[in-house]
Amino acid sequence: HTYNPTSELYPYEALGIETSFGVSGHPTLIGDMRRFRTGNVGSWELNKKNITNYVSASLAEGAKAGLSVTVGGSESNTVIARVTVKAAENGNFRVGAWLVEDNIYGVQTNNMSGALPEGMEPGDFNYHNNVVRIADSEPASRYEGHNLGYLNAGEKVDKVFIMEIKEDPAEAGKENKDMNHKLHWVKENCRLVVFVSYEGKEGYYVTNVISNTALTESVAFDYK
Repeated sequence: HTYNPTSELYPYEALGIETSFGVSGHPTLIGDMRRFRTGNVGSWELNKKNITNYVSASLAEGAKAGLSVTVGGSESNTVIARVTVKAAENGNFRVGAWLVEDNIYGVQTNNMSGALPEGMEPGDFNYHNNVVRIADSEPASRYEGHNLGYLNAGEKVDKVFIMEIKEDPAEAGKENKDMNHKLHWVKENCRLVVFVSYEGKEGYYVTNVISNTALTESVAFDYK
């Protein structure tokens, strides 16, 4: 969510993310960082079909690396995640970690009133999930992650990520005068998304990603 700098959804810890991916209009949906891009192409049914077809094709392709994540520091607002990448094929890899937050309220200008899918209400569009709070990459403008270089199949590399959750009950609802947005994040609604990207002909794209359901959850190697 990058549209309005005064919004609670604006990614102040990931500035430039839309420029990095060439987003020039809203809505824009990007898949695997490089391989799929679409805006609103018309009907709900056509949008759904295009997205479903891409997701199915992506899931059908084997992961080129495995990931494991061990998370610590849950007793404070410091999240420490040790990530291990294990290459399944030879190639150039990067690894990144994003902190995302769910259930953030923000009024959506176009809430599709009058044209909603079955079972949805207009207010449903005002609650947002997977909102990027931190995108840890190096350099910061390379949202594909930190460079791991060339790895041979079976080779492992460790990477540690340290993130600070900006949760301060005293600041809840207050506006930050410098950035004109609310500082308060809700730790219980935050999750860690870790991914490994692989260099293909389109550039680096996500080849494996795992997301924990809570900041205390560790995830073993997964090649799906």
